Amino acid sequence: MGPENWTQVTGFVLLGFPRNHILQALLFLGLTVAYVVTATGNLLIIALSWVDHHLHTQMYFFLRNLSFLELSLVSVVVPKMLVITLTGDHTISFVSCIIQSYLCFLLDTTDFFLLAVMSLDRYLAICHPLHYETLMSGRVCSQLVLASWLAGFLWVLCPTILMASLPFCGPHGINHFLVVTVYGSSIFLYIHLSETQSLLFNKGASVLSCIVTPLLNSFIFSLCNNKMKQALGDALRLLQPTAVRKL
Repeated sequence: MGPENWTQVTGFVLLGFPRNHILQALLFLGLTVAYVVTATGNLLIIALSWVDHHLHTQMYFFLRNLSFLELSLVSVVVPKMLVITLTGDHTISFVSCIIQSYLCFLLDTTDFFLLAVMSLDRYLAICHPLHYETLMSGRVCSQLVLASWLAGFLWVLCPTILMASLPFCGPHGINHFLVVTVYGSSIFLYIHLSETQSLLFNKGASVLSCIVTPLLNSFIFSLCNNKMKQALGDALRLLQPTAVRKL
């Protein structure tokens, strides 16, 4: 078919959501709770590691940036899912789809690079403790975080530009939430048993990577961290006298 016969697609229809009203209500409730808990947990990590001077170390500097990435990731994906579930409008414009795809892959890729930097940080702290402060100075930490963002930006930019320039002539239905690869859930995207089972696996992997992983990370990095729990206790003790005085 020649280019003159193409019909340019200006939007897509997201087919990965249930049509049943009860399932939609349950999905909306579950997504809302997950988003609120994830946002609260990551904001708490950012605030505590910023305010408490005991947490002004290299590890918590990287952890603060990781929490910001997790918060940004769920903020890119979940609000649109909530709007679709609430209104029943499953359409998304071509531009919005490209932007959301780019931001999500940018954050995911930056997440991987930042995790590699955090692994390097722990390696130097354990294996080279005497030289650690010199090797991982504040300037070096900032440069490594900036390099992670820059690497993620450049890694995703070219494929996104090439994808956006392709002609899309239909079908315009996307039977998925988002084609995302994060942590161990990425393996499900490459398991193809049958067409129907593959779609179900992909949707489950997307939920696992976009929502469940950021949700659990906020608990793992806060509730299982003694210094973070101590900082939270100190903050609550500081707020308690203020609340009593107001009463």
